[in-house]
Parts: sequence; C-alpha cells; structure tokens
Amino acid sequence: MTDGRHPHARLGDTLTAPPFTVRVAGSTSLHLSGELDAAGASALASALNPLITPGGVVELDLADLSFMDSTGINALCEAARRLGQGGRIRLVHLQPSVRRVIEISGLESMFNGDAERRLPT
Repeated sequence: MTDGRHPHARLGDTLTAPPFTVRVAGSTSLHLSGELDAAGASALASALNPLITPGGVVELDLADLSFMDSTGINALCEAARRLGQGGRIRLVHLQPSVRRVIEISGLESMFNGDAERRLPT
C-alpha cells in the first residue's frame, strides 16, 4: 500500500533525499551541493552571513546543486537584499534544473547583475 504522495513507497518505508551541503570555497565564495529545500535553507543562510558586506559580491558555485525550491530562492534573495546597492550574488556553474527555477521566478537579473545577460553555465 502506498501513502499517496510517493507512488512507490509503502506504509512504514523511510524515504530520504540527497543531503544538502555548503562548503566554504573562498573568502567570498561557497560551493553548494545536493538539494536545497526548506531543510537546507537555514544552513545556507548561516554560511552566507559572514560573507555579506554591504556592496560586496558573493559567488555561489552551483555545479553540484541538483535541486532548489522557493525556500532556497528566498535565502538567496535575502542575502542579495542584505548586500545592498552595488552588491550582488553571482551564481556560477548552474545545473539546468536550478537555472530553470531561477528563470521561471524572474530573478535572473538579480543574480547576474545585468538584465540583458543570461546566467552563466
């Protein structure tokens, strides 16, 4: 018998998701991997806090990030807001699924700093 949410899960099964990890890659850069959802958003916010200086640039390497939901987008938007005018979050090495979430949300220009440029791969 399935629980209705996971068609292949049976009552009593334990379901796991790929973990989310944040690694400090430099004085103003982080490497994200796994799936960024509500469970990982607070870890991302905590890792971003010491890197944020008004007007600064923080680079996030997303080469190994396979998924991001609205809570991940919210954590990035909050960090960008705290960087203030002249500051920005630079996203690099995006996976197609993560790129699509950002494009659909209409926030592409917030993270690359130029509405005419596309997010880098």
